[in-house]
Amino acid sequence: MSESHLTPHPSSVMSDDMHAPAFLPPIVHHLSQYVDDAKRRFKPYDRDGPTMWALRFAESYTTPGNTDTSLMDIQSGKHQLRSGLKHLSNEAMAQAVLTKEADREWRRLSAMATAWRIEASERHTKFLHMVLECEADTYASATSEPLDTSVQALVKRSFKTV
Repeated sequence: MSESHLTPHPSSVMSDDMHAPAFLPPIVHHLSQYVDDAKRRFKPYDRDGPTMWALRFAESYTTPGNTDTSLMDIQSGKHQLRSGLKHLSNEAMAQAVLTKEADREWRRLSAMATAWRIEASERHTKFLHMVLECEADTYASATSEPLDTSVQALVKRSFKTV
């Protein structure tokens, strides 16, 4: 796509988001800087380095919230994982560890939130049982009163008050 399709023209500003022009995400602007930096630090292609698949496996393993990577996947992909991780810089490896720690904490807090939802639900159920007892008492006293008493109370009133 040409850049003219990605940037808005002053005359084409629309209020409808669906028809608004597309914008590139900000990270794309950093991509060219990353490539330029890599070109300045040029080194020959490392044929012994990790494959694209190994890097993708390592990346998917460290992705927060990833539930698609099972223990069997990790055991069968152990070589790919090692290959993908061993070529990372110390800083990137430390960041991968921090990512997994943050993911673990997110899962812990998610479990705690679910536990509190259950607690709130159980307390609400207990409250509803108390309301039910109160309504049952009201119903019982209403049904224990003879119907004649209610009819007489109504007859004593005039039409204007009823």
